[in-house]
Amino acid sequence: MSYEQAMRHSRNHRKDRFTQQCSGPVHEPDATRTPDQTRANELCSLERIAEREQDYPIYIKPLSGGVYVTVSERDSFATKIESRDELNDFIRDFVV
Repeated sequence: MSYEQAMRHSRNHRKDRFTQQCSGPVHEPDATRTPDQTRANELCSLERIAEREQDYPIYIKPLSGGVYVTVSERDSFATKIESRDELNDFIRDFVV
């Protein structure tokens, strides 16, 4: 879509074009998870991060379903972990 087409398209909508999307979700909603399943996902993903990571500091971020991933330091929602001991403290305080 060219710039001109995009501008014409955005003017056709009678809503705030900067905060609302044009259509609804296109995927089926996930099945609801129990708190035990979410906790199990958190522990499993954090254990994988602990096994894989050797260079600290790392930055971790929670995703949906209780899955944690490593991200760059520029991510707005990342938590900085500076050592393996700090990662263990994070797991003990927030997950278990």
